[in-house]
Amino acid sequence: MNRPKIILDTNICSDVVNGVISPDEWKRVRQHINAHYRYWISFITLKELCGRLAKGKDEFFEENKKPLRVLYEPAKIEFLAYPVTFALRTVLGVDVSRRFDRKYARTEEEFYELIYKVVLRASSKRQLKVLGVPNPNSRPKIITFDLDHFDSHEDGPQKTFAERFKKIREGKVKNPTPRMIVEGLLEDLPSDCVRTGDIPTPTAENYEKLEHSLDAACKHICNVAGLMKDGNYDISKPKNENNWGDSMQLFYLCDESMHFLTADKGFHNNTQGSPQQSRILLYKDFVQSF
Repeated sequence: MNRPKIILDTNICSDVVNGVISPDEWKRVRQHINAHYRYWISFITLKELCGRLAKGKDEFFEENKKPLRVLYEPAKIEFLAYPVTFALRTVLGVDVSRRFDRKYARTEEEFYELIYKVVLRASSKRQLKVLGVPNPNSRPKIITFDLDHFDSHEDGPQKTFAERFKKIREGKVKNPTPRMIVEGLLEDLPSDCVRTGDIPTPTAENYEKLEHSLDAACKHICNVAGLMKDGNYDISKPKNENNWGDSMQLFYLCDESMHFLTADKGFHNNTQGSPQQSRILLYKDFVQSF
C-alpha cells in the first residue's frame, strides 16, 4: 500500500527558521514525515520563498535562503507541477505542462527542481543572474536565473486575483461560484501549456469532475470572495494578499492521497463542509498526533 503524500505550507518553513518551531520538534516532525508520508514540494511554497528571496537585499541572501533549505530537509523529495496543470492532469488525465524545456527535454517538475538547487548554490542574486552557477550534473554546465523576473512573473496571477476581488467589492463582477472557477481553468489555460494532446473539452462532465476534485479550493475562493463585503477587509495587506497562493495550495488536494501541512487556521475556516478538509493538517494537531 502506498503511503500518503504531504506538502508543506510556506509558514512551516518560516516558523522553523524563526524559532517558532524548535529544532528538536522539527527533527521529530521530519522523522515522522519520512516514516509515514511521501514528501513533495509544492510549486506555490517554492514560489513564495523564492519571491521573498528576490525582494530581500543581497547582503542577506544567505540568511534569506534558510527557509528554502528547510523546505528540502525531509527525505525522498519530489517536485510538483503548477497547481492548475497538476489538477488538469490528475482529474481529467490530460498531458499539459506549464513549461517544457525542449532543448534539454526537461519537464516542468525537473525545471523547478533545477532552479531550486541552483538558487541554493548561488552566493548572491548577482551571481545567479549575471555570472551563472555551475551545474556539473546536467546541461547546461553554467546556469543563470533572474530571481526578480521570476518573482514579478509569478506574482502576475496573484495580482489578477486581487483585482478581480476588488471588482467584487465594487459590484462590477459577481461573486464566484465553483462552476465559474472550474470554467475559468479551461478558458484561461494558454495554448502553449499543451505539450501533447488537446486542451480538455469544456463539457458539463469535465466541469463536474473538477468541481468535485477541487472542492476545498473552490470553497476557499468563494469564502474569501464573501469577505469582500466586509469594508474592513483589505486584500492588498500582506496577510491577505496570499489568498491566491492559499487557494492554489488546495488544488493539490485533487490527488486523494495528498495532505497539506500548515500553521494557518484560516484554511479550516474557509473550507468548512469540504470532505477534503480532513487532509488539511494543522501543525499543532499534527505534532500532538504522534
